[in-house]
Amino acid sequence: DVRGNAPKLGDEEFRERDMRFSGKTVVIIGAASGIGTETTPPFASEVATVFASDIDDAGGKALESETEGDVRYRNCDVCSPEDIRKLMTAFTIAINR
Repeated sequence: DVRGNAPKLGDEEFRERDMRFSGKTVVIIGAASGIGTETTPPFASEVATVFASDIDDAGGKALESETEGDVRYRNCDVCSPEDIRKLMTAFTIAINR
């Protein structure tokens, strides 16, 4: 903040603010490339469960295995309503276990 009272890296207040997605679930479509690939790690690093989807299985599986945190990949063609239903059903079941 402009008064110089901003929390510092390592301060408890900073850690609490930085973990704003802890315990949350995030769904990222188009996760295997571009913006999807760039947004997955920050969410995962904040201890969110990240459900990543794409039609690029190789890229999605690589993202899942190479990203620290709870990242779960599933193939989904967002142009297919049936694929979207299957994606949401699979992830709903996974988070309710």
